[in-house]
Amino acid sequence: MCGYLESMTANETSRERSVLYTIGMIQSAVFSSMYFLAPFYMISALVLLIKSPTSHAVWLFVSPIVLSILVKPMHLPWLVRRLSPLLTYFDYEEIHEAKPRNVTQ
Repeated sequence: MCGYLESMTANETSRERSVLYTIGMIQSAVFSSMYFLAPFYMISALVLLIKSPTSHAVWLFVSPIVLSILVKPMHLPWLVRRLSPLLTYFDYEEIHEAKPRNVTQ
C-alpha cells in the first residue's frame, strides 16, 4: 500500500485511482470528525480541570493539550506524503473565463 501513497504517476489505472480515492475519503472523514469533536474535548477538559484539578485521571485526560502547548511543531515530510490520497479525493478542475462578462445583464 505504501507504493500507492508515495508515487502517483500519469499512468495510474482506474483501480489504483479508486484505492487512492477511498483512502483519501477515509482520511478526510477522520480529519472532519476531529474538527467536530475537538471543541467538545477542549471544553470538557477545561471543565474537568476546574472541577477536580488534583485528580490523576483528569490530568491524563488533559495531557495531550498540555503536551501540544509545550512541544514545538515538528517538520514531518513523511507524514505529508502519507496524506497524498487527500489530494486525489479533493481533485477538482479550476475553470477561468476567457473574457469578463457583465453578470447583471
